[in-house]
Amino acid sequence: MGFNKTLGQAFIIILLAIASYHLLHENNHSSSSTFKTAKNKKEKPSAFIRNGEFKIYDKNGNATNLSSKKARYFSNPKRILIDAPSMSFDTDDKQTITLNAKEGIFHPEEEKLFLKGEVVIQRFAPINNAQIPSNKTEQLETWTLKSDEFELNNKTHFISTDQAVTIIKGKSSIHAVGLNAWIDEKKIELVSEVQGHYVFN
Repeated sequence: MGFNKTLGQAFIIILLAIASYHLLHENNHSSSSTFKTAKNKKEKPSAFIRNGEFKIYDKNGNATNLSSKKARYFSNPKRILIDAPSMSFDTDDKQTITLNAKEGIFHPEEEKLFLKGEVVIQRFAPINNAQIPSNKTEQLETWTLKSDEFELNNKTHFISTDQAVTIIKGKSSIHAVGLNAWIDEKKIELVSEVQGHYVFN
């Protein structure tokens, strides 16, 4: 009897260990698994839109524009699968941020957008910058981010990826693996394998 009890306890411990491993494994999935999970071929969309244009307003009334070639809305969980998504919004200092990709998934309740396939994110300086102080001109120059995947939190304007990424500013460029960017704070963090090519004026 004692042997069976010990064996049973050992079996339970093994099951818990396996369950814990799978749980950790699921939590560490990249956005690639997000796309695979969202694309359940057996599930049918609740709504279907071609060449759609949407506006998302935050609590201060600032608008984010989102357009797509094709969009499919699923209700459980709530998400929108987007073909050729194009997104844009203005920062507090009137800079325009644009995001374009081959495909995307938008979670409306969390206001999170996952982008995949030739993702290009650009920041454009204000058109009328005549009154901008000279010491801030460099901060307002146009830059471009390129990667195969990006995630945008539209509430906080936080952008991240764990993929290879390229930053281009003028004739200079930086390559890295992994990026975190706080758009409103004008802060970019490169995670690893950073290499740069800088052209002096």
